[in-house]
Amino acid sequence: MSANNEALLDSIAGNGRSVVLNSGTHPEPVYWASAIQRLRGRCDYLTSTTWHSDALIMRAAKAAGSLHRSTSETLLRRQLPTDIARFRVIGKARVQALREHLPLGAQGATEDQIEMRMQRFRSASEKWVTRHRPDVVVGQYTSALGAFRAAHDSYRVLLYPIAHHDWMKNFLSEEALLNPEWARFLQGHDLTAQRRDVLEEEISLADKIIVPSSFAKRTFIESGVSAARVEVMSLGADPGLLDEAEMRDSFSKKNNRSGPIRVIFAGQVNQRKGIFYLLDAIRELGPKVAGLTIAGPISSETRTFIEKKYSNTEFFGPMPRHKLARLMASADVLALPSLAEGFGLVAIEAMQSGTPVILSDRTFGSDIVAHDRDGWIVQAGSSVEIAQVISRIYDDRSIALRVGHHATRTASKYTWQSYEVRVSSFIDDLARDSAA
Repeated sequence: MSANNEALLDSIAGNGRSVVLNSGTHPEPVYWASAIQRLRGRCDYLTSTTWHSDALIMRAAKAAGSLHRSTSETLLRRQLPTDIARFRVIGKARVQALREHLPLGAQGATEDQIEMRMQRFRSASEKWVTRHRPDVVVGQYTSALGAFRAAHDSYRVLLYPIAHHDWMKNFLSEEALLNPEWARFLQGHDLTAQRRDVLEEEISLADKIIVPSSFAKRTFIESGVSAARVEVMSLGADPGLLDEAEMRDSFSKKNNRSGPIRVIFAGQVNQRKGIFYLLDAIRELGPKVAGLTIAGPISSETRTFIEKKYSNTEFFGPMPRHKLARLMASADVLALPSLAEGFGLVAIEAMQSGTPVILSDRTFGSDIVAHDRDGWIVQAGSSVEIAQVISRIYDDRSIALRVGHHATRTASKYTWQSYEVRVSSFIDDLARDSAA
């Protein structure tokens, strides 16, 4: 048995210490910490962005109410879920993260500020791991390097939420040449040498790499990583963002609706998400579509370009999850035609709300969605295929209702609670393999 497998077995048996690291806001590490805490009663969680719900800063944000609404809402989005196991939260570089996220005069954090905070987090994590010597280290990508370096005899799990960085750089660089007009709105093809070095070393040090889709795993294999080191684990979403009455009302309105199709896009607005292929498809469909509703963070440059080039677009900006769920429920279909994705949480949330989804083949689509049953899978970069699906929905509104009902049932299997169960099963399997 290898030293790292012995470390894993000891930790699960209760003889060691585990730590989960997350310098960002991805939710997956939270549920790894919760699963480990439930399995063995102890897990430390190092973070630069989140707090337990009863932390002083969270209580202050709740008490502020409408007095400082934007500040309170920003803070409360950094609150850990109340139904997770109560692992110990250890803040690293959180003051610096607050300066990035709160409206304290700055107009958002720059890439340099974010990288500085992440470097501080990695350095602090390396010192913490050197001092406490945990047996298992689970780290979100870009967060894990310092701890992985210090954890020589630990079992190291890397959570990588997107396609492999080299695959993205190569593919999206080709996309930039094919469509130079949209090239400046891409994301992921201009990785700095410093960031690439971090990601490469994290991958090389990890015993196991967890990715959220079969597509993401394929990009790792094509980038030279052994398939045996990469495990697919589909993500989840919070159920119950809409209650049963809201769901019934949404389906009723759609059942009685006629006229143009209502299409929504949710997420970061950039060309890595395939936004311009979607806009082209909608423009080609003309009066069949009531424009495009766009919800999510968008740069002023991107918004100006879209408004000049495409008509009938409505922008909502970032929204709290419950408000976004209502907006998605009001649409006939959500489109996420990403060129390079890890998973695409908004698509699962749309499905939970009863809205069917159009997904590219570079998302979780092939893992969860059966084409034309509980969603549609189109070729990435094809505005023609997007338009064909929307046109079918326009010609027969019952299709969207049928697929929406199936989508709701399918999405109910993918919650954060079920994700935590899958994490627990994964850890149990590893422990059994280590003992064999």
